[in-house]
Parts: sequence; structure tokens; C-alpha cells
Amino acid sequence: AAAAHGLAGARWDTVAEMAGKLAESGTCANLALLAGHGSARASIRGMAPGPLHPYEGKELLWLLEHAMDQGARGVSLGLQQAPGLFAREEELKEVALLVRRKGRVLAVHLRAYTDPAPGEQPRGSREPRILAALHEALDLARRTGVRLQVSHLQPVGTRAARAAEACLRSIEQAAADG
Repeated sequence: AAAAHGLAGARWDTVAEMAGKLAESGTCANLALLAGHGSARASIRGMAPGPLHPYEGKELLWLLEHAMDQGARGVSLGLQQAPGLFAREEELKEVALLVRRKGRVLAVHLRAYTDPAPGEQPRGSREPRILAALHEALDLARRTGVRLQVSHLQPVGTRAARAAEACLRSIEQAAADG
């Protein structure tokens, strides 16, 4: 994709530099950059599991805010893969509050699309993982007031597919609730 836009071999370290490269290349309109929560988190502690230490959390928020100040239209969370899967509720809340304060959007790749989730053992008759993952994202938006975009709603597998209607109802209800 980069080669198609004249960006083959291009290098950048900041959102501002990337935007400059895109402008120089004549890239078409309708392009919105998002700051990657996972990329920022990985730059602080790699793929190490577990919650961030308080000083790491401050650095994470600084990196994401800096990216939005340079033109990123929001933050993207990838909660199904490392390092995003290690993000705890408090970390996600702080990121969401920052995004809301900046008037931007929080795009979420849910924690699970399959049932059971990768690496998880089946556990009886509990709520399907995709529905629980969607509720996690919707609850985060309700608690913080951040504008939320669910990046994919793609139930994988029979059990997850049966939850598709419930997922859509949850999204419709959240939209109706504001």
C-alpha cells in the first residue's frame, strides 16, 4: 500500500512526520490517522504482560496525547493481541478520558471475536466472549463519555455467531442512550 502512494522506503518517527510524508506524496483525501495504543505501549515495555506501572501509564498518555496534538484523530485499541490484551480497566479508562478531553474518537478492536477466545478453555454456559468484549467497550464509553467506534464486529464460530443479534441490540441501545 505504501508503494502505491509513493511512500516505499519512507521513514517517520512521529505523526507529524508521517502526515508530512503523506502530503508530499499527494495521497488522496479521506485519510484519518489514529494513534496506536499498542504501539505506544510496546514502545514503553515491549510485549511484557501485566499492568503498566504508574510512571509507564503517564508516559503512555503523554505519547498518545502528543500523537493527537500532531494530528492523530484519536486512538486505536487492539485488545485481542499483545500488548493490548494486557491493558487493565484503569489503563483503558485513562486512555478513554484523554481521548474524550481531546475531543477525538476511540476505535476499539474487541478482546474477543471467537468463542472460546484464542488460548481460552471453554467454560460452560457463560455469556459469549464477543458479547462480553463488546460490553466491555460500550461500558468504557458510557463511564467516560468518549466517542466510540467498534472497528470490527465479526463473530467467528457458531457460538459467537449466535450472539450477533444480541451484539447489534447492545450497540443500538448504546446509541439510543447517547
